[in-house]
Amino acid sequence: MALCFEDTLIHNIKTYRQVESCFLVPGYTIADLNNILTEHAERNANIYAENNDIIKNKLRPMYKNDLSQNDANDLFNLAEKLYSFNENLDMGLALEIHEFLVAWAKDKTDTLRTVRSLYYVGLIYQQTNSTISTNKNSEIFLNEALAAFEEGASFRNIYFDIQNKEARLYINKCLGNIYVCTVMRRNINPFSMISAFFEAVDNAKAFWMREDVKSLDPDFPWNLFIENTHHNSTLWIDLIRKSPEMIKEKELYKRVYESALFLKENKKGEQIKRFWTNYRTEYLYLATSHAIGKISNEELLSGLKKLINEADPTDYSNEGFYVMLELPVIYLNYLDIYDPNSKRTINERVLLTNSMIEYSKLSHGKLTDRVLLSTILRCAFEIGFTLDFENYLDFMLSFTSFTHMTSYVHSVQVKKITAALARYFMDMMPDVFIGILGTKTVPAVINNQRAIMRMLEHVALCHDIGKILYTDTISLCSRELNDFEYKIIEEHTQTSTFLKHTSENILCIEDVINCHHKWYDGTQGYPSWADNTKSEFKFVIDMITVADSIEAATDRIGRSYTKPLSLEKVVAEIKAQAGTRYSPIIASALNDSLLLSEIRECITDGMLNTCYDAYLSILEHKNSLFM
Repeated sequence: MALCFEDTLIHNIKTYRQVESCFLVPGYTIADLNNILTEHAERNANIYAENNDIIKNKLRPMYKNDLSQNDANDLFNLAEKLYSFNENLDMGLALEIHEFLVAWAKDKTDTLRTVRSLYYVGLIYQQTNSTISTNKNSEIFLNEALAAFEEGASFRNIYFDIQNKEARLYINKCLGNIYVCTVMRRNINPFSMISAFFEAVDNAKAFWMREDVKSLDPDFPWNLFIENTHHNSTLWIDLIRKSPEMIKEKELYKRVYESALFLKENKKGEQIKRFWTNYRTEYLYLATSHAIGKISNEELLSGLKKLINEADPTDYSNEGFYVMLELPVIYLNYLDIYDPNSKRTINERVLLTNSMIEYSKLSHGKLTDRVLLSTILRCAFEIGFTLDFENYLDFMLSFTSFTHMTSYVHSVQVKKITAALARYFMDMMPDVFIGILGTKTVPAVINNQRAIMRMLEHVALCHDIGKILYTDTISLCSRELNDFEYKIIEEHTQTSTFLKHTSENILCIEDVINCHHKWYDGTQGYPSWADNTKSEFKFVIDMITVADSIEAATDRIGRSYTKPLSLEKVVAEIKAQAGTRYSPIIASALNDSLLLSEIRECITDGMLNTCYDAYLSILEHKNSLFM
């Protein structure tokens, strides 16, 4: 018997996501848009409440030891509908169900259900790491993923005693994903990391090539398993190439070259034109051939250019999109290394950058793979060297308006409230801005106030740029968040590595991204490693923290999970926490009636204008991903 609440829950989740991420049609007035967004917020608030009730009163009561096998099957089927490798309706809820099923199945000594859910637990943690990890924390959830896969793979010790064929398949899947996770290790010594990776690869291959293992299940995709070990081996080339201490490790290059050669010889020519994995194989074959001296610098560059020219710009699949963005980035990196000062380097960088932007426009609306968001941002690194500062920020920020309009509106609103605060302090206490843009005196601040104000607006607009990475996991979540998702939220403050410029504007943006959820006195908030009290831009951080709190708490259309507060209530809370959570100087400024009136305008009519401007912008660029 199916779960009595499953259909309602799935329908609610899909409806919520559609409402939150819908692209509005042309022809609305500002009043129309206000009514529609208000209706959307009310509808999703009702869904949010209903889903919380279903989860609390119907789903979680099933998490008990006397669960029947039929109910366990129903829970697994629900978890699969919520999350699979290619679809993510509710990853966090799927994880919660699978972790319960693992514990329940262990108690029942049910091998199939244990290893099957262990595989999905590992997969969710692994893919979350792939999507949101940053240089500051490159292994978020990676230990959890490895632990799940290793536990699932450990059942190979009793492999021939396991009667269930599906259970044996999931054991092999877990075994393979151990080395997939080791590819992601970044916080240990490179030699130790590579040693651990190849040990995991060799262990998997040794098991899959055993005749007694293969003969038990001859129809298993053993060739694919072996092929995947080679494919993941080839991923090491970028790490090896970028690590100076490993340049002389020719044996490592040779081993990766052999894997690239294996994949190249086992692929048909027609496949190479369609799938990004095979494009990567071709690239890695070139890269490793060059590393071990088989081809020259010029042959490497020519080979890469040939791959770019052969790519199909009309392939709107996720794989095609990946190829069209990733290959130019790889090529540009090699140009920098082997031909850094030539006219060709400069001209081809501009041409390839433009082609990447244009392809991104064509691909809008056709992307379904969230992992590709990371690719877009990696490509933005390269484009950031070509575009000027303001166009670079437009490139980065425009994506948010298309991904989740209300998140984009929030950032614009924080920019407006920050600007109101900054104007007040520029008039009343300009000394708080001394040091910004090289100013050393109050007269210097006054003379540069336009540039300072423009910089502060850019900084405020960028404060939540890290949310790009988890829109579908958090912003489109139709229920109360769990611990897994709260940990993901903290990662949006650790994405300043997306910003590759070195101007003071970017340095300020990095500090604001990192610290805008830290308390004024530095004692609480996140992330734990960030110290806002030592930032040279502390006052800017303090302003944006206050602006962010005001906007979030008073928002009536973008936060269906909570009711908005009045401005008076929010200001009272800020004053009550002055000196601890909020800056006492800024809290005191909120006593000014003119400033408060300007902020009130921002969150009322100003909010409607912001929404309408975003709506018009999306319509104008509805066939573009980036403006």
